[in-house]
Amino acid sequence: MIDTILFILQVIGYIFIGIGTFFLLLASIGLLRMPDVYNRMQTATKATTLGALSVLFGIG
Repeated sequence: MIDTILFILQVIGYIFIGIGTFFLLLASIGLLRMPDVYNRMQTATKATTLGALSVLFGIG
């Protein structure tokens, strides 16, 4: 019973790490594709914050 719960929690953690990695990748692509500095800052801030928090949530 305990092993099943730990396995499910581990899978959920891996999912959050994958989601965070995806958003960090989107942030780096957004930095390359946006036309001016303000759009780049906005894209990088939102996606990086969400990505980093998702990775930290998956680890914790």
